[in-house]
Amino acid sequence: MKKPLIGIIARCELSETKINLNVVHEAERIAILKSGGIPILILPPQSVEYNSEVPREMKRLSEEEKEILQTQIDMCDGILMPGGDKMYEYDRYVTEYVIQSKKPLLGICMGMQLMCTYNKKITLEANASKICHFSKKKKAHIVYLKEHSKLRYLCGKDHFAVNSRHRRHVVDANGFRVVARAEDGVIEAIEGMEDVFQLGVQWHPELDYEQSEESRQIFLAFINSML
Repeated sequence: MKKPLIGIIARCELSETKINLNVVHEAERIAILKSGGIPILILPPQSVEYNSEVPREMKRLSEEEKEILQTQIDMCDGILMPGGDKMYEYDRYVTEYVIQSKKPLLGICMGMQLMCTYNKKITLEANASKICHFSKKKKAHIVYLKEHSKLRYLCGKDHFAVNSRHRRHVVDANGFRVVARAEDGVIEAIEGMEDVFQLGVQWHPELDYEQSEESRQIFLAFINSML
């Protein structure tokens, strides 16, 4: 059986020696491999400039640059939009193109936030509750899954503990179905209304892939949706 090709959107980072890098986090690569997929890197079509350690906004994409992204995405069976600290123009365009193309999509942390904001000029809200949404602990809080959701079905539970690495959160699901919330009401997971697998989670299932059955089931369902 042919293994699905999974495009992981490169994150722009600055190395300790001030070298501009386009990177993928190892945990994402390993989770895709162990779930039966073949990971490849989707690279931005523009150069990224850095001011100290803070990346500047990219200019708007040209039609040629959009075609470069489309060509990379069209090669893939599914797309993983990873977490990160800053949303770029190419992130927004990739998210829009993948959603409109009805291609399988897994959005993690900022990836879920992009699914909710890619086509809107809205800001994310800062976390302001007593629940810790940014923690280096393996488990930060509980998420509660909506009854009859695809996520609840594949995880086999109505709630479980997750890690959490975000300082801001979305307030609108942008046409997706909200399928999980934290105890304070923060949106923790969204999924598409149609049959195609399009899921966004605010936590990082790749970081506890080995320890969490729920995390493994998320990645396995993503890969299996393309078989």
